Amino acid sequence: MYCRANGGIGRQAVEQALAAGHKVTALVRDPAKLSLVHPNLKIVQGDI
Repeated sequence: MYCRANGGIGRQAVEQALAAGHKVTALVRDPAKLSLVHPNLKIVQGDI
């Protein structure tokens, strides 16, 4: 799953996907603002 993860809905989508056992790549402008840590979470800095 790929999504923009720093907004409210994006963060919820990331959390639900991780809880369901998916591997997630989260695109964020500022990685420091995403306080999630999970073995199936890859955080990528960027701007869509």
